[in-house]
Amino acid sequence: AGLWRVALNGSGPWARHRARQGLAPYYNWLDSRGQDAMRRVLGELTRRYAHHPSFGGLCLQLGANTFTQLPDQNWALDDRTIARFAADTKIEMPTNGPKRFADRAKILSSTGRDAWLQWRSKVLASLYQQMQLDLTDRRPDARLYLATGELLESWPVRQEMRPRLPLHGDFSQAMLRHGIVPALFADQSNIVLLRGRRHAPLTSLASQSVNVNVNESPTVDQVVASARNVGVLHFHEPQPRAVPGFELVSPFGKSNTSFQSHFGTTGIYNRARFTSSLARLDAQAIVEGGMLLPLGQEDSFKDFFRVYRALPAVPFKTIASSVYARDSMPVVIRQAHHHQATYIYALNDSAWPITVDVELDRPVNPLPLGGGAARLLPPSNGNRWVVTLQPYDLQAVFIRGVDANVVNWSVEPDTRMLSEMLKLVQDVGNRIHSLRDPVPLAVLANADFEQPTVGGVTPGWDYPDWPEVEVRTVAINPGQGNHALYMKVTASDTHRPAWVRSKKFSIPKTGRFAIQALIRTRNNNKQPPIRMAVDLLLDGKPFRGGYIPVPLGVDVDDKLRQPTGNPVPPVSTRWQLVVGQFDDRLLEGPNEIQIGFDLMGPGEVWIDDVRVFDTYFSPNEQNKLQKNVAMVKSDLERGKLLECQSYLNGYWPRFLLEHVPPPEAARVANLPPRRISGAAPKQPTTEEKSTFWDWIPKIRLPDLPFKRGPE
Repeated sequence: AGLWRVALNGSGPWARHRARQGLAPYYNWLDSRGQDAMRRVLGELTRRYAHHPSFGGLCLQLGANTFTQLPDQNWALDDRTIARFAADTKIEMPTNGPKRFADRAKILSSTGRDAWLQWRSKVLASLYQQMQLDLTDRRPDARLYLATGELLESWPVRQEMRPRLPLHGDFSQAMLRHGIVPALFADQSNIVLLRGRRHAPLTSLASQSVNVNVNESPTVDQVVASARNVGVLHFHEPQPRAVPGFELVSPFGKSNTSFQSHFGTTGIYNRARFTSSLARLDAQAIVEGGMLLPLGQEDSFKDFFRVYRALPAVPFKTIASSVYARDSMPVVIRQAHHHQATYIYALNDSAWPITVDVELDRPVNPLPLGGGAARLLPPSNGNRWVVTLQPYDLQAVFIRGVDANVVNWSVEPDTRMLSEMLKLVQDVGNRIHSLRDPVPLAVLANADFEQPTVGGVTPGWDYPDWPEVEVRTVAINPGQGNHALYMKVTASDTHRPAWVRSKKFSIPKTGRFAIQALIRTRNNNKQPPIRMAVDLLLDGKPFRGGYIPVPLGVDVDDKLRQPTGNPVPPVSTRWQLVVGQFDDRLLEGPNEIQIGFDLMGPGEVWIDDVRVFDTYFSPNEQNKLQKNVAMVKSDLERGKLLECQSYLNGYWPRFLLEHVPPPEAARVANLPPRRISGAAPKQPTTEEKSTFWDWIPKIRLPDLPFKRGPE
């Protein structure tokens, strides 16, 4: 008892977490016996390899199918763990009975939630600290790395960090549900928390929405930065490619044969992720990895890593400029005093060249870091260091003595920088105006129900022929045109709802979806239990968990059809335009969709003029987008280029630029003679992606860490 992770129904981890290639979160690491077992495994590794000169430490991979964190808050509810929690916190918990697990979950989801989550986090932090002490006992300079790249695929993180308006997700709460509180590592010098950033080609912005949001979120940076030592893990997601002919003849069998590849960025943009990591977090370790290692384009970042590796692995202090407001320029100047020397680095986290003038408090003779291949720097001028940084560039100098300090700095940005950003911001603003009149998708047949019913069949729609259930088109008082859809359930004891479904069509690539329809009922005092509904399908078959309703009139439960008491919009006796949004409820995996309406109990409704949208934004969402773009325009007027750059790299500006056309007048007036610099290039088609890397077999290779020099 206590070794297995126990959920609210008393089941083990296999009940909800299916094993993936034998991996699943089986064990409860809040139990001391499980912790001792893990420490023995790490101790064996350390004894075998700590003597080797290349041994730098151990890395724990935190993910949905690993052991060293918790899947969510309602786990580890076994008797042994709960008894420890109750003893430590003095909170009374149920100890007996078959319902004790569910009763514990109720307490720990309400009044005891904060104490439970904090207690779990402290227990896990203590485990990591013990592991780190075990490690440094044999190798004092070794570090324990905590990799969070795969943790970003977990349900709590994806639930919190999915882009939504006008709210923002709480990344710290998602990590707390996993038992991870970075601030608990603030006094641990040899524990390095690796901030995960996942990368994949943006062939589908919707599928990468959480990745884009997490990668560009300053809140995530702040949460991770609360740990003392931080690094960055760039996890490159593999891109599968089916080769049916080869799979059929593979000697390993079709289920054991797959092709995976990585598609990296090119040119200067191939080092953008590295400069961003260093600018945001002063990352002391940068790790590249995935199912495969990203290969090619190494020439674009070799100079960056020559300089980066020459920096000491100690925290650097960020130097503010008296010329600019905080975080207004995409340039970072940091310094550190270490081993009787001063180290200074200048970083350009933008796609434009920038000249930086660094002022020190005494005359200096700065020496460039990065070896003989480092680019030559202009000669210093007294107490100044002037350097031109190329796009996404890093330069550093070494000064003998610890009495030199940076007192100020200024920049001379490229003249194109402001104008190009202003064009893009104006383009985003124009597209926000287009949201006022969204264009419906032309995917519904007979959406206005004007095509005549023949033989009891209404073209474009499917519905049942059941007793006490009526679904048909009528010509009495339609919403518009000559016909409307009529739905009625007469018997109060029937468990058969009246339903109607459209023909299936492909899920919109925008990741957003809304249904709009004219709806009315007969009596305001007898609200019908009507639902707008979406059915998600995979290759024509129902997808598990793919029924998504939006209730109207009266909300009822699925089994007994009894009112739940949840507030829902009423249905009027007059024709009313109703919109149901499903944006943050579409699951990943399905490829087809059906829409429809379900009358879950007695009542009657009329429905007309059904439309579906993939770029519908509610008035509140449009207002939030308008406020955001107005703030960015104001920032640009005050010279805050970094704020503008961060905004344009975010999810919603990318969404608008990719999926929403500008108003017709703006499209004609602002038509550029060529593609705007910095805009996303055309994505290659599937045929264009056929390269050598598609034929690399599935091999799990170790991550390659890029570390600063030894302390």
